[in-house]
Amino acid sequence: MSRSFGIAPALAGLLLVATPAAAKKSFADFPSLESLERTTVTSAGGHRLDIIRYKGNAKLPAVVLIPGSLCAPAFASLDNMPEEAFATVPLLSPARRKSMNAHVVYLERRNIVSLETLSSAPEFSIEQIFKLSPCTEKNGAVTLEQRVEDVLTQIRWLRQQEWVASVHLVGISEGSDVAAGVAASDASAAESLMLIGGAGPSQFADFAAFARAQGDIGGVSAVFSELDQFLSSNAPEQYKGYSSERWQSFAVDNTPLDLLSESNVPLFIAHGDKDESVPVSSADLVAIELMRKQPDRAIFYWSVAGGDHMLKTPSERRLGEIVVQYLMWATSGPSGRTFRAD
Repeated sequence: MSRSFGIAPALAGLLLVATPAAAKKSFADFPSLESLERTTVTSAGGHRLDIIRYKGNAKLPAVVLIPGSLCAPAFASLDNMPEEAFATVPLLSPARRKSMNAHVVYLERRNIVSLETLSSAPEFSIEQIFKLSPCTEKNGAVTLEQRVEDVLTQIRWLRQQEWVASVHLVGISEGSDVAAGVAASDASAAESLMLIGGAGPSQFADFAAFARAQGDIGGVSAVFSELDQFLSSNAPEQYKGYSSERWQSFAVDNTPLDLLSESNVPLFIAHGDKDESVPVSSADLVAIELMRKQPDRAIFYWSVAGGDHMLKTPSERRLGEIVVQYLMWATSGPSGRTFRAD
């Protein structure tokens, strides 16, 4: 499974149960979401871009989460399930948020609206997201360049707000590519970066690594054959559930390693060593190469023992704990190189 399916494991685990919502739903209709508020800005291309955050006006650091590859809303509510809301982004408990002493901000993808997009779906599943809300230039965006442009627009709005003391980007799965691209495009956009389940070279290298680990030499050969189709301008219209345009942008023209090499922003990498979407060897490679080539860059690499793509282990969900540690590191004048494995 590729980096592009990064949010998939989170769908079932992030179900929120709440009281019945009104006909036109708002965050206030759901007890678990009632402290959220939404601001809408418009991109230069005329696209709607929502910014969702927990209410509060104290001047604090902003932890800004960039979602993965699915063109789904951060928070969804289905017409036939009015008592429930679903989240495709990691949620931090009130206790975690309090301990962080920071604003938690979610960046919605272009023209996607929480509690409205996918409301007519019979169920909230990856299959329904692909069917009812496929990624297009107008729905969520397709290429890395489009996503970076959108996030830069959202961040520039954030940086104008008096309650934002600093910006710390958290890229989740494909969002890691976007976070790296933002820093490469504008070094002043964020004070630090965190990549969760997304640090690596080309995704084709991910595919080859998994095939080799399974002893599937035919699978390795297929990866090189498929890559050659892209390099020869003979790519299939659809590849692994997404358009060839998406793959060309994210896995051929750009890679997280390439993009990270173009900035010197303090970097925190968190990767589960049992990740079945992006092999931990990909994160190892990125951390080692950046430490080697950028010895003055502050880098913290946390290899999460037993962790999956969203840092969940057989005994606990560690994402919240590690995001808290990231912010403490990022706001304490980070320097040097740190490796942690537990």
